[in-house]
Amino acid sequence: MSTEQPVIIVGAGVTGLIFAQACQKKRIPFRIFERDDSASLPKRRTAEGGLTECWPLKVLEDALPDELVRRLSECHASEGGVGIREEGHYDLFFLRTAESQRQKCLSKCVRLSREKLRMLLLTGIQVQCSKTLTEISVIADAVKAVFSDRTSETGSILIGCDGSDSTVSRIMHPQGFQTEEDFGVRRLLATAYYPTSELFAIRNMSPFFLRCIDPPTGISLYITFFEKSPRDSHSDDTEKCQLLISWPYRPNWLDRVDPTDCPNTKIGQRALLKHLSESWAEPFRSLIQNMPRDADIHPADNANGFTGYSPAFGGRVTLAGRALNPVPTRLGEGAESSSASVEWLLGFLKQMHGPGADFDFERFGNLLKEHV
Repeated sequence: MSTEQPVIIVGAGVTGLIFAQACQKKRIPFRIFERDDSASLPKRRTAEGGLTECWPLKVLEDALPDELVRRLSECHASEGGVGIREEGHYDLFFLRTAESQRQKCLSKCVRLSREKLRMLLLTGIQVQCSKTLTEISVIADAVKAVFSDRTSETGSILIGCDGSDSTVSRIMHPQGFQTEEDFGVRRLLATAYYPTSELFAIRNMSPFFLRCIDPPTGISLYITFFEKSPRDSHSDDTEKCQLLISWPYRPNWLDRVDPTDCPNTKIGQRALLKHLSESWAEPFRSLIQNMPRDADIHPADNANGFTGYSPAFGGRVTLAGRALNPVPTRLGEGAESSSASVEWLLGFLKQMHGPGADFDFERFGNLLKEHV
């Protein structure tokens, strides 16, 4: 028979809200909890460096009610920019030559503003706010979540969608995160306001975002353009641009005996970026060499993720989104890297709460070990 216990969703970011909308669409009982208070919920995460997400359209169409799918155009990340990649491809640019190579997308994707998408996903969803998770336990045929206000919720499964600093992940894996050195890459994230005239050449290459690599050195550059917020104080003749630069963290790279780590100072970070871009072709070289002095530069989080399975909880607790993949892929597609697990888990939620025999959580736990 089907279970009537709700799916417990921890975290009301994009991933958590997609699960909530999917449950609502498929008539699966659910509860969604958020540690922030209700007043800050609509504004949550809008100050983050990256305000764009690239989700496979199939995942969103399967998860969201038809009305919200029709309204996705309201969430395009840049006015006049590329919203949906109808042709199923993108251009990969080479930093030393500025030449491009056509790459096939696995599926048609839609590029959205995270802030706008979150506002849309909150439609019709009741989020229980100011709920800080403190404890998870498996009791009989259920999972129990306990919060700092001494309230609790019992459900069929708990999905941690609470971001890269995931409380669910820490409870699942109390031994802690792996070290940064195990990941083998370092990243610097820069957000800057460039004069529109300086971005003209790059905008002609791609109106919205570019993925760039330098195969000889293993350096990658991911460039994203997005609209300025109405609260933005920068002049109208500037555009907001985000650059994610990554490089291998290993000995003897670029003739350096020791691995190249992120410098601790802004001056050191800017100097390293200029050094890495010295041999690049235009317009990529000037983008780094002439980076505005007030650019916000800082190391990107390099924490490693854990598997979405813990033997202590069997198949009753798992992770999704940035809780599962704290760091975007080497080219920066944070949402794309987590969409596979979202799609995979949604399939099991339908089985879990569908008609027929009782769901085999032991088998599901074994699948989590292999796939999530």
